[in-house]
Amino acid sequence: MRSRFQEGMELLRLGREQLAPIAGEAPHPIWGRVMTYVFKEDILRFESPTEIRRRLETSLTLAQKHENQKEIAFCLWCWAVVLKQCDDANGAIPYFEQSIIHYQKLGDRFYLGYLLKALGTAYFTLQQPDKAAALIKQSLELRRETGDLTDLVDSVGAMGWIAYNNGCYADAEAHWQERRQLLRQLRTPHTLATNQYEFAWLALFNYGDLDSTRLLAEEMRTIALNINNPGNSQRTLPLFGFLEGLHENYAACRQFFQEIDALNQPYFPFMMSMQQMGLCLAACGLNDLPAAHKHLRKVLEIGLLHQWPANVAKALTFAAIIAAKSGKPERATELLALVFHHPLSPKGWLVQWPLIARQRAELEATLTPERFQAVWQRAATLDLLATAKQQVAELFSPDSSEITHSAPPHD
Repeated sequence: MRSRFQEGMELLRLGREQLAPIAGEAPHPIWGRVMTYVFKEDILRFESPTEIRRRLETSLTLAQKHENQKEIAFCLWCWAVVLKQCDDANGAIPYFEQSIIHYQKLGDRFYLGYLLKALGTAYFTLQQPDKAAALIKQSLELRRETGDLTDLVDSVGAMGWIAYNNGCYADAEAHWQERRQLLRQLRTPHTLATNQYEFAWLALFNYGDLDSTRLLAEEMRTIALNINNPGNSQRTLPLFGFLEGLHENYAACRQFFQEIDALNQPYFPFMMSMQQMGLCLAACGLNDLPAAHKHLRKVLEIGLLHQWPANVAKALTFAAIIAAKSGKPERATELLALVFHHPLSPKGWLVQWPLIARQRAELEATLTPERFQAVWQRAATLDLLATAKQQVAELFSPDSSEITHSAPPHD
């Protein structure tokens, strides 16, 4: 089985040409629908924004002329999708909101569920996580009422990510287990592969099960190739990148995340944070401290803005390594102890990364075992987010610009 999206695009293109009005002829409403109904969340991979906007203008004008509220609502939603994909989430918000108003008047709960989820995602992009989470929760409740399994799967999965980022790992896993059960009912390889990504993330960071992570990533990639879905194939890149990094193949790790960067995907805070974490991990392993410093700052800024303890804890792990390599053993010990002790810190990956064990042993030798234990125990009571804020302040201090490369990396 494979995706037939491209064949569908070609069929609709032929429809646009065959139904196009000849000179002097009034366009038929059906032509306006065909001009618009080619939309998909990653449509910009297939068509240029200029071409899409030209068609949308034609479709919206025709819908307004015939006072077709349903078509007007749909065109407004499409405008919002295009603007958001062009990294203009601010510009997309009014179109999402206008579309929602039209669908509310129409009593169309199907599209309302979709729009609420999409609007919530846009607010995540605009760094307004509370508003985003509330909208996605509304979408979930509405989709439970309508009983549309395909869309319910989407909202349940999104709520799982919100729970995960907030450090509610059991809730996140429960949402993803529910999503998996729904997907089994739907029997769609594309969405099943997406669900594997979520469990791979848990296996990697929370459980430190690198073998399971690799198996899930490979299964995702195989399904994506079989159904000709490049989006899901690209989602495996960070998993393979982190696996390379934790196995201390740092150059390969960096290459995976640089490949992600080259895709120039629209900004989304969690994906950007993940990308910067991967680059930071590689830089730490390669002893490229200026690069590690730059990537760490970005991860911490995003994590603090959204109040994401999971990502903040991961970032402080890198901060500990940077501090140790910068000749600050006590600070490094404090940060490492906090990461190991804090209940919301994912710890499975820490024991799988050999650099952590070596760094801890070096710190103990540098400080002496007695001093190391005193600092380790004291740091266990530190506040995670407050420490992260302090770390950001240190990263912005004039002294931070003095970071240089240290000794050659470990082989």
